[in-house]
Amino acid sequence: MPRPAASNPFPTWPPGAGSSYAQARRLGMITDAGHRRVEQARERAVAFVETRSGPLSQDWSTWQVPAEWPLPSLPPGALDRSAP
Repeated sequence: MPRPAASNPFPTWPPGAGSSYAQARRLGMITDAGHRRVEQARERAVAFVETRSGPLSQDWSTWQVPAEWPLPSLPPGALDRSAP
């Protein structure tokens, strides 16, 4: 059975995230300025993929954390399950 043609090559993930975003826009939780920033970021990300450029354009499979970087730590209580 043939697959249906995709109308959007970049579907939302997780499923339903797009409708949640649309609902937040309708409720005014995401301003027009915020929406423009999201769209600009989306366009940059799509351009990276289409042009095979950007931060992951080179082979990164052997990358290692530089030895001089400090070990990250969690703030106190970050793993406390009773915290909100």
